[in-house]
Amino acid sequence: MMRWTRPDLLNAVRETSRFMSGAVEGHIEALKRIMRYCVSTAERGLMLKPKGMWDGTKNFLFTIEGISDSEYAKDETRRSVNGWSTFLCGAPMSYRSKMMPIVALSVTEAELYSAVLCAQDMLFAMRILNAMQLKVKLPMYLYVDNKGAKELCNNWSVGGRTRHVEVKQYFLRELKEAGLIEVRWVKGSDMTSDVFTKNLARPLFEKHIKRFVGEDVYMKAHEGRVSEVDCREPEEVEVEGRTTDEESREKNNGVNDRSSINNGRTRIECVDTTVKKSKTGESYGEKEEDELIASSWIGWYAVEYGEFVSCRGEQMG
Repeated sequence: MMRWTRPDLLNAVRETSRFMSGAVEGHIEALKRIMRYCVSTAERGLMLKPKGMWDGTKNFLFTIEGISDSEYAKDETRRSVNGWSTFLCGAPMSYRSKMMPIVALSVTEAELYSAVLCAQDMLFAMRILNAMQLKVKLPMYLYVDNKGAKELCNNWSVGGRTRHVEVKQYFLRELKEAGLIEVRWVKGSDMTSDVFTKNLARPLFEKHIKRFVGEDVYMKAHEGRVSEVDCREPEEVEVEGRTTDEESREKNNGVNDRSSINNGRTRIECVDTTVKKSKTGESYGEKEEDELIASSWIGWYAVEYGEFVSCRGEQMG
C-alpha cells in the first residue's frame, strides 16, 4: 500500500519494518498508531494529475523532475536516510525512502548519494519514453536543498574532502555536460522529499504530501484547528498570590516573563512570575510589618498536534 497508493506512509513503514524481528512494546504501539492513521484517512490516496495534456503527437515534450533529500546520520549506526521522488509532467511517478548502506562522512556526501539515486530513476523514466519514440524536455531538473551538493554537481573541481565520493560527482557532472540533468537548489522548507526522510509536524507534513495526494478533506478539516490552537496567544490568568498584569511587571522590575517554544508539532507556553510575599504567607500589603521575601512561580502547558497534552506549575525558591 505504501509503495503504490499511500506515499505518506513511506517513512513510517520503513522505520517500523526494521524491527520485524525482536520488536518490543514500543514498536507495536508505533505500528498501531500507523494503522489508526490509515483507518482515519481511508479516502486518502495517490493523485495522478499531470500539468497539461498530451496532444498525441511525437513532438510533445514531456517534463521529468526529481527531488532528493537526506537526513544525515539519523540512525544509531550513523547511517543517513535518503528520500527521493520523480515527477512526469508534475504527476508523481516514483518515490523512495531508504537508509544508506554506508556511513556518509558529511551532509554533502549524504545529499550527493541521494541525488545520484534520484538521477538514476529520472534516466530510467526518460529511456522508457524514448523507447516509445516520445521526447523528453532537456535538461531534466534535479532539486536538492544542500548548496554544497549542488556546487559539486555543477563544477569539475575536486577537493581532498570530497575525493572519496568523486565517482558520484563525475557521474552527475557528465549528465550535466551531456545536457541531460541540471542540479538546482531549493530551500529546505520547500523540499518535498523531506516527508520521506523524517517525521514532520502536521502543517509541514501536509504541505509536502499535498503534492502526492492533493488537497483532500483531511487537510481542510485540520487547517483551521491547527492554526487556531498553535498560533493563538495564551490567555491571561489570575491566580491567588500572583499576578500577570503590566502593573506587577513594573513592581517586580520586569522579572515577569512569558516565552513560547513552537516546533510546529508541540507548542509550549511558559510563564515566569515573581511575587513579593510575607513570611507568614499572606500577600504583600496586608501586613507591612512582616519581612518581605520574593518567590518565583513558573508554569507551562503543552499542545501537541492541536490537542492539549499537559500543564504544570511550581514555586521556585
